[in-house]
Amino acid sequence: MLTALACGIALIAASAAFLLRQPWLGLQLDASVERGIRVVGVFPGGPSAGIRPDTVLTAIGNPAGVFVPLEPFDMVEDPDTAPTYAAFDDFLDRQSRIAGLLDGGEVRLTAADGAVLSVRPAPSRPLASLPPAFWLQEFIGLACLLVGTWAYCLKPRDPAVRVMALASAASVVTAWASAIFIYRELALDGRVIHVLSSLNLAGALGFAGSILVLFLIHPRRLVPRAAVLLVAAVPAAAWLADVLRIGLETPATQRYLVIMLLLAGSLVAAGVQYLRARGDPLARTALKWFGISLSIGVVMYVLANAVPALAGRPAGAPQVLTYAFALLLNGGLVVAVVRYRLFELDAWAFRILFYTFGAVLLLGLDALLVYVVSLDRAPALGAALLLVAFLYLPLRDGLARRFAARSTLDRHTLLRAVVDVAFGSSDGERAARWQGLLGRLFDPLDCAAADRPVAAAAIRHEGLELAVPAVAGAPALLLRRPRGGRGLFGPNDAEVAAQLVGVMRHVEASRDAYERGAVEERRRIAADLHDDVGARLLTGLHREEPGEIKQALREAMADVRTIAVGLSGDRQALGLVLADLRHEAGQRLDQAGIDLAWSERHDGASDPFLVYRTYRNLVSAHRELVSNVIRHAGARRLEITVAREDGRLRLVFEDDGAGFGTGPASGRGSGLANVRRRVSALDGEMALGSSRRGGARVELVLPLAEAAS
Repeated sequence: MLTALACGIALIAASAAFLLRQPWLGLQLDASVERGIRVVGVFPGGPSAGIRPDTVLTAIGNPAGVFVPLEPFDMVEDPDTAPTYAAFDDFLDRQSRIAGLLDGGEVRLTAADGAVLSVRPAPSRPLASLPPAFWLQEFIGLACLLVGTWAYCLKPRDPAVRVMALASAASVVTAWASAIFIYRELALDGRVIHVLSSLNLAGALGFAGSILVLFLIHPRRLVPRAAVLLVAAVPAAAWLADVLRIGLETPATQRYLVIMLLLAGSLVAAGVQYLRARGDPLARTALKWFGISLSIGVVMYVLANAVPALAGRPAGAPQVLTYAFALLLNGGLVVAVVRYRLFELDAWAFRILFYTFGAVLLLGLDALLVYVVSLDRAPALGAALLLVAFLYLPLRDGLARRFAARSTLDRHTLLRAVVDVAFGSSDGERAARWQGLLGRLFDPLDCAAADRPVAAAAIRHEGLELAVPAVAGAPALLLRRPRGGRGLFGPNDAEVAAQLVGVMRHVEASRDAYERGAVEERRRIAADLHDDVGARLLTGLHREEPGEIKQALREAMADVRTIAVGLSGDRQALGLVLADLRHEAGQRLDQAGIDLAWSERHDGASDPFLVYRTYRNLVSAHRELVSNVIRHAGARRLEITVAREDGRLRLVFEDDGAGFGTGPASGRGSGLANVRRRVSALDGEMALGSSRRGGARVELVLPLAEAAS
């Protein structure tokens, strides 16, 4: 690669140095007039700084009176568009005579209005006078060389790669040779142009011939070896016929017709190869690359160069565009030959074809408007752009949905299928459903367990396999030959598989969390039945007074009612819970001869809904505190204040009893310990103190954000 890079840079430097050694007028010229040539730009500070732009020059001479008439064809980029070989020779002769005048020192430029302008050309061109298109063409040639060298380094013994490397080398020859005479200022020695033009033709013929040979031998040999050698000799014979002037009288026909025939033969051979590649998705995908690259290159070359040349008109596009097409063709064919990441083709092949067809349509409309409708170039290009923008581009989304869609299942169907897999009754059933879903989605010819763990969905074996991680009770899987064996797995397939695995794992985690929550809820309810209801019933069994037994039974029934609410799964609004607690506390205190003073205030926010854990702990803590007042306080009045503020629930219990002195009401009993445990379970706070009436004061603060679901 380094050697190829060094050689390519040396060629660029040599061609630039040759052009920079030529005499320089400091003018930018074109052939947009019927007679003579037009000045389109003047370099400031150059030898011709006194000449005005748009001046039409009709002749060039010297002080001795030797003049050469200037013709529009003198500014042609590629002289092989000359109508006859005689015109081609006349062009070369005029170029030699003009170059001789420029080398001789002062020249006289005759304008269309008869004015004679004296200019002394600079002995060399400045680097800035070389147009950007020159450097672009040279570096395109370098890129072609590097692409071919890269392919050769990957597979040096592959005959197809060797042919492709020759095609890349031919591209370099034609790009380098033509850049010198295309980007001359006005003239070069005709002999130099003749040699460079022959090299340009040799490179173009060699490239077209190499492509045809490539399709004849890759991926399958279509013809015998002798036929391949015969085809390989055609470019050499055509080049020799052009040099010796054997055959047709028109250089354009002699040159472009042979190149077009070779490229057309390549398209036919590519089609035959595609038909013979049935059952081989790798070969077919490679041939898709062939077809895309070759079709784009051939169509662009024919429209931009061959058709105008055969019609006797100037090229329809700058020559540098032709070499851009050659680079595209080289790159596409090399990628196809070495089969580098072919599985990515379908991810963006549609975009390539869509925009390429748009470019072809633009060029075709522009040519139609210029050559048939006879519009000027600028209005024709503008009209073509408008037509493409308003008629073709809006079709993009519809065409993409029609031709580029890959998945056979819509999102809703996929989501339902994933949920169906996740909630299978057993691991075996889930694994079977998962494999069935992958089969419906990708239609692989084979689905088998992977021989090693798979961390993430990944493409293997150049797109023939897709590895899928273990999920849904199934082991890691290898899917082979998608779409019934007719295609390859692409990045989009790997992304879909990764998303499916991610969704499946999320659904499974949600299912497992639900099951764990259900188990935990059953355990909690069992604990409540045992610790609360069971304890109260046991207490009732050991009571002798009927009133105490009834009280224990009522408390047990209240606990059962609370647990039943939790079993129903309904969330309880805080306002309704507080209303029930007020009613229940009022009844119990009234039976004990204790007055209840209930006050409530809140900040106007909507009621949160309580999950079972919050509901159960709040109700139990409230009941326990009311029970403590009834059993131990000796109080005649209980004040309960409820406040909702700043996202918190505050409950204050104040009685006029004995307070927290000694004995059961001292704050160290199991009743208050149970209350503290339940408040802590809700991340709340509990404070004990004395009331204003000398009794006990208990304050509970519960975060409503934690209480709400």
